[in-house]
Amino acid sequence: MTTWDDLLDDYERRIEAISLALATDSQVPTHAFIPPRSSIADPTPQQLQRFQALQAKAAIAAGSLLEKLEATRGEVEHSRKATVAHRAYMVADSLT
Repeated sequence: MTTWDDLLDDYERRIEAISLALATDSQVPTHAFIPPRSSIADPTPQQLQRFQALQAKAAIAAGSLLEKLEATRGEVEHSRKATVAHRAYMVADSLT
């Protein structure tokens, strides 16, 4: 039977993996969340506090990931424009 501690441990591992990937500039792992098969008891106040702390860490990681995605999108757009400009130059050069 899945417990809140199991879910929180899994959540914490996922946040740490994402934070590590962002810090080392490696690929961010993707995981599908699989909900527990059976219902679980209500969380204790300590588990709720832990969950809130993990949510704060997840929000920071999400912000960092968004910044990285925005930067990458800018690099891709710059590369695309450079490729188009290069092709235009090559066509113009071949006509002269």
